[in-house]
Amino acid sequence: MRMSRFNDSGFTLIETMTVGAIIAIGTILAAPAYLQWHAKYQLRDAVTTIQSTLNLARLTAAKRNSSMNVQFSVSGGVVNIAVTDAAGSGVIAPVVLSGSVTTVSVTNSSGTPVTPGTVTFSSLAGLRTSGAATQPQLIRVTNNKGKIYSIAVTPGGQTRWCPSATCS
Repeated sequence: MRMSRFNDSGFTLIETMTVGAIIAIGTILAAPAYLQWHAKYQLRDAVTTIQSTLNLARLTAAKRNSSMNVQFSVSGGVVNIAVTDAAGSGVIAPVVLSGSVTTVSVTNSSGTPVTPGTVTFSSLAGLRTSGAATQPQLIRVTNNKGKIYSIAVTPGGQTRWCPSATCS
């Protein structure tokens, strides 16, 4: 019986290094596209979270027959959303948006900022019927890559989001 000095099974070092190099090149080429996709995904997630919170506040206003305020604030680079009633008591658990969202601004249809960044729903489940709130409001959400999505809130309280800086 003859014994072989070498085992012929497995991969050579050259083959293993070639496959490793191909995987490394593929990863390097795919990383920027993945990072861009991930930033857009987080922004879209934040916008849908805001829209859901607005809709929940609107329904809560109708159910409780009381106005509800949805206030946006930025603290330490983190965007917080608080829903309070007319007395200032928290009604819905506060929402904290992901770290990639850097700013949220609320403006009326003429582009004038609403200060503080608040959307108010009346007990009739629509926007308050006095002052600037009789105009549609636009909420702009910006991520750390400078991408802006927006949410339009009609005087009737309906919301819709757009993957651009304005909803037309």
